[in-house]
Amino acid sequence: MPEELKATIDEWRDKGVMISDEAAESVYKLCLRKMKISKVEDPDNYIFLLYPDEVKNFLFREAVNARTFLMMMEKEGCEYGKQGRCVKDCRQKDRCLIR
Repeated sequence: MPEELKATIDEWRDKGVMISDEAAESVYKLCLRKMKISKVEDPDNYIFLLYPDEVKNFLFREAVNARTFLMMMEKEGCEYGKQGRCVKDCRQKDRCLIR
């Protein structure tokens, strides 16, 4: 991944958003595939437009998935969903979603 694109990740991290190097690389590879499939004429320049948008889309999907997961846990009666951490006397130990 070009160094210039890493600045996009640094901006998100400076805002307190956690994004791994692996996730950033995965988004970069997704961009390359999209540009290849779409037969973009100038991929060396277009990547600088596409990558920030795809990072934002990735983070949005991650947030939706996390929220959905927590709602599932709350519905199942999981104490983690209510307290944000596992509790010793959890009623759902046999059906735990996070262990």
